[in-house]
Amino acid sequence: MHTIVTFPLNILFLRVFTMKRFMTIWTFSFVLILCISCDSGSDSNGPPADLDRDIVEFEEQFTETDSEHVADIDVDIEVEDDGDVSSEQEEDSSEITDTTEEEQGCNPIAPQFLSNLNSENARDVFILDNIAYIADSSKGLLIVDISNLLSPHLLGSIATPRLAMSVFVANGVAYVSAYGSGLKIIDVSNPSSPVLLGSLDTSGSGGGIFVKDSYAYIADGDSGLKIVNVSDPTSPELEGKFNTSGSALNVVVEGQYAYISDKTGLQILNVSNPSVPVLAGNYYDSSDEFRSLFIKDNLAFIATCNTGLLIVDVSNPTTPSKVSSFNDLDYAYIVGVSVMDDRAYLADYGGNLQIVDVSDPAQPNFVTKFETECAKDVFVEDGLAYVADGEDGLQILRVATCQ
Repeated sequence: MHTIVTFPLNILFLRVFTMKRFMTIWTFSFVLILCISCDSGSDSNGPPADLDRDIVEFEEQFTETDSEHVADIDVDIEVEDDGDVSSEQEEDSSEITDTTEEEQGCNPIAPQFLSNLNSENARDVFILDNIAYIADSSKGLLIVDISNLLSPHLLGSIATPRLAMSVFVANGVAYVSAYGSGLKIIDVSNPSSPVLLGSLDTSGSGGGIFVKDSYAYIADGDSGLKIVNVSDPTSPELEGKFNTSGSALNVVVEGQYAYISDKTGLQILNVSNPSVPVLAGNYYDSSDEFRSLFIKDNLAFIATCNTGLLIVDVSNPTTPSKVSSFNDLDYAYIVGVSVMDDRAYLADYGGNLQIVDVSDPAQPNFVTKFETECAKDVFVEDGLAYVADGEDGLQILRVATCQ
């Protein structure tokens, strides 16, 4: 279906002015007519498929091919006009991509679609220095240039045995957690030619990964938490492990503690001695499924499949306590979460990016949503949300204006 939308071009001047970009735009009093291609989107009224089912399906499909062969990647870049950013301004796109670490404070806005890059099955995304690193199931690791937000393009890729599930990048090295085959360490100092440095089979299913100092922390499913010494990336070694009571799905490390979403609860480990991690505290809810988490200001923001968003006070790691839960969402099967300022951005497997006001953690409030295909993870920084959106690949949205 095609819809004809009309609006004055001088709106573009107002947008640029509010973003405090120092440029001159001549505006004229005529109407720009845009033809926006729309589709009905996916049906999000019914329950989503079991999250593990597509893992098995992709695994079966992948074993029929040569796992060492990097398949051709069909990259389809789509740039849409959302009424605020005109495709006719593409030559000025550098003006809206200039973000720095020094930016202080962001003002939330209604989500604005900027662009996307299609892939096979984007599961996780990590952003660093204008590059998006995507764990893309059987396609392995995709490396995408996002310096121009309106036109992301593939720089390089490398296959990983089995399925790439999660990725963390630091100091020119990408650490990929692969389903059923453990840790892959990849040199990405030259993004167009990534090179495998080393690997370690961790024996579990491979979930979320977090790297701090010389250690990679891997949520390894039923095998619990694995701590790998990566000081020599060509020869990683298992340093320590902890058998969690459930199935470790994701992990965040802050200070001397590792916070694990362990399917039926939150487990907090003291990892000051990585060789011997020790349980510090836990919070359980056997009626829910804890998928992912984000730690900010002594609070754990936890993505759950039933509750939606759960907020837990972890100021005392030995006695974490519930602050609030929020499930007043249009449709919620939350599998990923990222927090920026006073907003929690929730990756909804059912097909949305849900946004919740958490300025008062005791009383979260629904703000809005943006329809996606099958959001599996979200990474938010500098007023931009990067959504790992399954078969729709990487979606880039502006969610705030930053000064």
